[in-house]
Amino acid sequence: MFYDTLGRLVGQASKALVATAGEAEDPRRAREIRQVATLLRRTGAIWPALFSTLDRECRLLEAAWSEARAALEANGAPLPEARDLDAVEEADRLAYARALEQVLDDVVGTLAERDEPWARGAALALRKRLAEVELLRGELVEAMLEA
Repeated sequence: MFYDTLGRLVGQASKALVATAGEAEDPRRAREIRQVATLLRRTGAIWPALFSTLDRECRLLEAAWSEARAALEANGAPLPEARDLDAVEEADRLAYARALEQVLDDVVGTLAERDEPWARGAALALRKRLAEVELLRGELVEAMLEA
């Protein structure tokens, strides 16, 4: 309930700001108020899907890391240091997603250094997984822009 209520309050704040924008004497101030109101409205619109999308992103990033790690290990390539990943509790999904992205960024560098068929294949597979993550994020952006 707490998170649902917070999302609704963000949306309601948008409506309150829109009402005050017309009262602003300075046109620049009125525009700024409308911009903040738009951001709040759009954030309120995606709020219900925000956490589930982050969870789906983490699952895709985990799969990408697992696949990349398997390819690196199978071909004797060094694994990037995943100490940040190990230090982050999976319960903090945002920090966990950030750590996964950092590890995968290192994997991209490792794969780019190798001009071998397996590395090119692993890089392609990784790009496909990351494209899936971007599609999820794109869904949120589209929902924001429709609001």
